[in-house]
Amino acid sequence: MRVFVTGATGFVGREVVRHLQQAGHDVFALCRNPEDLYVTGVQKVQGDILQPHTFEAQLREAEACVHCIGILRAFPEKGVTFEKMHYQATLNLVRACGKVGVQRYIHISANGVEKHPTTEYMRSKAKSEQAVRSSSLDWTILRPSVVYGGNPNKENFVKILRDNLSKTSLFPYFGKGEYCMAPISTWELSETVRRCLETPESVGKTYHLGGEEVYTYKALLHLICEAGNYKTKLFSLPPVLMSTAAGLLGGFKWFPMTTDMLRMLMQGNDVPANAPTQKLLEVPSVSFRGWLHHGLMEPAGAAALSEKSEGSTVNTTRPLSPDDAPDP
Repeated sequence: MRVFVTGATGFVGREVVRHLQQAGHDVFALCRNPEDLYVTGVQKVQGDILQPHTFEAQLREAEACVHCIGILRAFPEKGVTFEKMHYQATLNLVRACGKVGVQRYIHISANGVEKHPTTEYMRSKAKSEQAVRSSSLDWTILRPSVVYGGNPNKENFVKILRDNLSKTSLFPYFGKGEYCMAPISTWELSETVRRCLETPESVGKTYHLGGEEVYTYKALLHLICEAGNYKTKLFSLPPVLMSTAAGLLGGFKWFPMTTDMLRMLMQGNDVPANAPTQKLLEVPSVSFRGWLHHGLMEPAGAAALSEKSEGSTVNTTRPLSPDDAPDP
């Protein structure tokens, strides 16, 4: 299938591009700077999501579109806002797909959108989903929890924590630190995208994506320290103090958290009970603990999956990467 992927140089988009290409799809990768995409065998499309005319010709050649653009924090003084990069980008792409005749559309949203949005980040994600649902496209919406794995140099929640825990002797959690999250790997997310593309029954569905291992924030910090052999001492900080600091310093990239990020963190990021998940698509699970300790990106039961795959073999003498994970 010919698949157009946005945000191709981003944390999630790059992994989706690589995964789909390795699965045999022809990928058109939208990038502002194509030289930043170190993936071979794909067609790089230089364009700007806020200017549809820069990519419509290549989009017209595709049979499906996967929208991966998203930001963790806004910098309004640079013109980088949630309204632009989430809502307007989505609206532009949905309209462009309708204009050029690309009917199949997969949208990467965020877990927590189903709650009453209390942050600019979540409000923009909710508006984006509404733009998708209001379209005539054959859409599927994916709502991942905290995503880990992928390019270690790309900003993401786990990288922010690792970087800070490795550099300081003291690090706070907020309140009791009992808010939960269900980290999901870039491999599981990318594999869910692939299966949606190849599963007509996923059209019109919304899936919440979360790992099987659920951690409180405090437990997650302890696990990262343990895996990295960091001697960082964790301590409880009243949320009001961190909220004040984030309000004053969150606009600076070097500060680890904005007010919105703190609010979303304390709301938790576990998958809602009884919500449709990637399990309905039989996506194999990856262990967050195994990835932290050993760099494993191995679906559970990979050996059994290998036996089911014609002509596929898995080298079990070394840690598996997403490249090694066979298709069931």
